[in-house]
Amino acid sequence: MSSRLAIRKGSSITEQSRPGVIQRRRRLLNTLKLMLVYGLMLVLALFFLVPFVFMVVGSLKPSERVLAEGNSWQTFIPTEITFQNYGEAFRRASFGQLFLNSVIIIGLSVAGGMVVNSLFGYALARFSFRGKRLVIGVIITLIIIPLEAYAIPMLYTMAQINWTDTFQAQILPFLANPFYIYLFYTFFLNLPKDLEEAAEIDGAGAWATFLRVAVPLSQPVYATVAILSFLASWGQLLWPILVTRGPQVRPLALGIAEFQTQQQINWGAIMAFATMMTLPTLLVFFIFLNAFIRGIVSPQTYYYRRALTDAVRAVETAIAHPAVDNSRIAVTGISQGVGIALAVSSLVPEVRVVMVDVPFLCHFRRALGITDAQPYQEISSYLAAKRDKDAMIFNTLAYFDGINFAARARATALFSVGLMDEVCPPSTVFAAYNHYTGPKEIRIWPYNHH
Repeated sequence: MSSRLAIRKGSSITEQSRPGVIQRRRRLLNTLKLMLVYGLMLVLALFFLVPFVFMVVGSLKPSERVLAEGNSWQTFIPTEITFQNYGEAFRRASFGQLFLNSVIIIGLSVAGGMVVNSLFGYALARFSFRGKRLVIGVIITLIIIPLEAYAIPMLYTMAQINWTDTFQAQILPFLANPFYIYLFYTFFLNLPKDLEEAAEIDGAGAWATFLRVAVPLSQPVYATVAILSFLASWGQLLWPILVTRGPQVRPLALGIAEFQTQQQINWGAIMAFATMMTLPTLLVFFIFLNAFIRGIVSPQTYYYRRALTDAVRAVETAIAHPAVDNSRIAVTGISQGVGIALAVSSLVPEVRVVMVDVPFLCHFRRALGITDAQPYQEISSYLAAKRDKDAMIFNTLAYFDGINFAARARATALFSVGLMDEVCPPSTVFAAYNHYTGPKEIRIWPYNHH
């Protein structure tokens, strides 16, 4: 007997009910999984928050009380508030000069690093050349080599070219980073090539394609690299100690060593200095955090707005080609790709056939309610933290929901669904099928996953 179920043309189909025991068992497992994850997150949060609170509270106490109250509950409560420690930190460690030096070093390192590493990563992802696999292998190997392994040879090189005690010695050697190159490489590798091919058809060269297509679609990875490179540069200690001699070009991280020259260590000033050094990292994180989530809060900035627009333009460009038969235009894909194809079939009336193979991007609200699989889990995790934004998020997603595109499609469609698919739940596929207004058929595979 064939594993394929019967096909009913032009009819609505609902998802077959599964045994209640399996559903309850799955819900129980998901609940236990969430409890374990949130419990681990709580432990990690306390692990990182306790030292931070101790540092901030200690900066507000008289110096002699910082360690004296360290074994009691008063460790986390300022019994006597004073701001003298901050004045002492500014005076003793030349905080202003060191902070300016750090801004110069880190600003140029982060900006230059994003340019160099993104270009390198894009070239590896999009261009073919002899020895490409060897280059990628070398980059992966370099990731595991620590700075301590090559710091002395690099210091010798800096001394030979008279770059010691300069800003460029702290910037240029770290512009190209193998980890960031690989991060850009993997991100660009997963970008749809169709968007860049559409730009090339419009006459864009390699530079224009990179700047106008790849870069705007890659804001999350740029934000990630910016945060990681900022944190790495901000906390850099070994290399500045080796390559600098005086405070004129030294970064902020070396300023805390000034307090160790005192006969009696001022722990309050040390805590104040550490607090002021930590606050910029938090500020940078929250600034770039918006780059990760700002797209989903508005239909105008959501990623799929650009993806669908470029897909429509690519099909329209193909239709306009004199060698293309306009009566035989078909679009297809799998999962995310067919979610885009479904939208294109409804937005481009010349499309005659669409093959909808386990479509993603359909019935977001239903999918978020029945599966915790990626990529839907990204949205549910965001909504778990931003409970007041659910209406805004679902409003954005509604603009790109496949069931809304299906309601206006007219092309002949062939759907398929796997009843064990947890990435694209069957009921979301049936929802798109039931909303589809053109001629349609569906293949149902009872035992198939995504």
